[in-house]
Amino acid sequence: MHQTSIEMGLGPFPTQAIYSGYAGTDEHFSAIWRSAYRMLDIEHILIDDAFVEKDKMITAFPEHATIAMATSCIPSTTPAPGVIRSTHSHTKSHPYDRQHSTKNKVTNTPNIRGMNKFVVSANTRTPRPVNVWAIALANVDRAKATANTWGYWVPEPHILVGSEGILRVQNYLRNWFWVREAWYYMLAHRALRFDPLPSKLWRDWLQNDADKVKEYTKDSKCAKRKAYVMNLFKQHFPDVVSQPPAKDTLLWYNQRYSSPPPDSIIRQIAWEVLEITFRVELLELDRYLVPANSRYNGSGMELFRQERIAKAFPDGQFMRPVQLPTSDRGLAAAHIEDRRHSLSALYDVVRRWPDVPPEIGCCGRLRDMDDAALKRFEAALAKFYVQTFYEVSGRAATIPYHFPLSSAPSSS
Repeated sequence: MHQTSIEMGLGPFPTQAIYSGYAGTDEHFSAIWRSAYRMLDIEHILIDDAFVEKDKMITAFPEHATIAMATSCIPSTTPAPGVIRSTHSHTKSHPYDRQHSTKNKVTNTPNIRGMNKFVVSANTRTPRPVNVWAIALANVDRAKATANTWGYWVPEPHILVGSEGILRVQNYLRNWFWVREAWYYMLAHRALRFDPLPSKLWRDWLQNDADKVKEYTKDSKCAKRKAYVMNLFKQHFPDVVSQPPAKDTLLWYNQRYSSPPPDSIIRQIAWEVLEITFRVELLELDRYLVPANSRYNGSGMELFRQERIAKAFPDGQFMRPVQLPTSDRGLAAAHIEDRRHSLSALYDVVRRWPDVPPEIGCCGRLRDMDDAALKRFEAALAKFYVQTFYEVSGRAATIPYHFPLSSAPSSS
């Protein structure tokens, strides 16, 4: 096919072609792949994307404007141009709302009710955490007042696969894989998302039993919650939820396994959930601390934000890994030198945040540090990240984990 009139307009830049040339070439498919998580329109005459306000569209976003807005940290409670935010709310404070600073406010350390999520618990069905991050998480100062109470964008692994009963794990995995692809698609498209769910609602969804749906009409708190979360998923994924989930098998990276799969596969599933959660939380925290400035193209800034965050991960994706790792890389690499690039990229994100401590902000050039200095910097960066996340979200952060290889090397 020799078609030269096709232009592909990228959502936030509706009049700027991301590719112009022959259809079906390697360059054509490469352009599509680079924009896989973005809304695309293929027309002879480009039409406006639904989530971009026509009167506020601009076709370029200068890099110096990105830096200026990033360092200003101007509080904003209004959406960026064209961003559609859900009216659903499951938590005490909307995750995007910027509250007043709590830096100087101190409260008594809250009592732990139930599981202490600041301490990583060992489980045969979950991977190992990166040690320096686990230490930082365990030492979060919880006496600081928090600005919000955030829910969870992805179910927590200790709920999903941590149950002692394998039949319960089987049911939880069945319900998660029922909506997994649709849920990840929604996470990658900001205009489609609603507020993160509290753990209790995630548990209610994972406990869903198709044979007991009629019981959800009973007048009890538990039944009402289950009915609410079922209706929520039906509303957002009607085509998916209208079809029953697979009962006996699950498809995992193009391989089908009987359900429940072996523990080695369950650990991989838990790693994916943890990895995507870490990336999503990093993205949301950055959105909170460095809000888009309404004077500029908010959608354009969002693309630059995602590209900046993607550099911190070895697969170059800001949210979902394109394939399972074959070795420990990035922030989970065994040797500090192999973590240098990801630490540098993460530093480029974090240094734009307010109240960056001197041991991070005045660190100099990471590529010139020796191994000992880089390890100290890594510990300070992890400490600052998990503390900041707690003070903003009101809960423990998700940290990097090692991919569960058959013989994973220890972190150094």
